[in-house]
Amino acid sequence: MLPYLNALGFNPFDFGAKNITDFTLSTPGSRSISTKLPLGGFSISRYCIDFELAKKAKAAGTTIAEASVTDIEFDNHQFTVTTKEAVYHSELVIGSFGKRSNLDVQLNRAASRFKEYQKLNKSI
Repeated sequence: MLPYLNALGFNPFDFGAKNITDFTLSTPGSRSISTKLPLGGFSISRYCIDFELAKKAKAAGTTIAEASVTDIEFDNHQFTVTTKEAVYHSELVIGSFGKRSNLDVQLNRAASRFKEYQKLNKSI
């Protein structure tokens, strides 16, 4: 990820990113396992990286539409994205919606299916 961001001219460490060298996975039952990350990693606020990358994209001439998407379709190598305000057509679309969002459910992504699975298990 870091080489890709650097190729875009974006250095996350210029915006407060921190190096990560260790990883710990813990369970709700207070058990954990830890390991070193030989390739390393970094941590940065999603809001910070989104904001800074959006500024770079706008400077390069990209149009960014900030709106709630109500529908998205892909046909004949073209996306049609519908919002309450407008309909957009593009060959490339970048979604920045969160897991369990309405669009996530519509696209039938795994995280939204897991939420439905959790609901079913609670009712049994």
